[in-house]
Amino acid sequence: MGKGAFYRFDGNVVSQIPCDVHDYVFNDLNTSQRSKVWAWTNGQFSEIWWFYPSSSSTDNEIDKYVAYDYREGHWLIGELSRTSGTEQGVFEYSMLAGADGAVYDHEVGRSYLNGADQAIVYAETSAISLGNGDQIMQVTDLIPDEKTQGDVSISFKSRYYPNAEEFSHGPYTPSNPTSVRFSGRQIRMKVQGSDPYTDWNVGTMRVNAKAGGAR
Repeated sequence: MGKGAFYRFDGNVVSQIPCDVHDYVFNDLNTSQRSKVWAWTNGQFSEIWWFYPSSSSTDNEIDKYVAYDYREGHWLIGELSRTSGTEQGVFEYSMLAGADGAVYDHEVGRSYLNGADQAIVYAETSAISLGNGDQIMQVTDLIPDEKTQGDVSISFKSRYYPNAEEFSHGPYTPSNPTSVRFSGRQIRMKVQGSDPYTDWNVGTMRVNAKAGGAR
């Protein structure tokens, strides 16, 4: 994590990593406290995590993270206060220290906030558009991953301009295919677990979309 970008070294050259959440991270980073930023390798899931203090952090302490899955090439963001740690190896679980002085086991169970049982129940995409976002996208159908379609519900958000009002659509119960009808220059898809305490996964989701007018 550098000044305004993320980088990787492939053994020969240093190159910049394309980042879908670049603005979310760097527009919110407390640059006066950037010396506190640190990274953790979560090899169990092929991820690199960076913890950093945001512009709204309490007492300028670390309160957010951004993570990169280097195997699948996607990004994760969230709020979590961790100041140091080590991945799974000598210890049974990854262990990370919080700003509160406690040391937490990670990647085990569903308890992620001071012992409270709070399940991670959804996954959401970043903005999706046709081409460079200069065309209206008319979405008519969703084609779900049929093996897990009974485990989740799906909803969408759309907007016509990056700073315009966002509209909600759904939730939909997946079928093959699922009829959905909405339009926008940008859309986001949210997959919600039907049971917050039951494991679920999602494969390749597809939408039937075409360029068209606003109506």
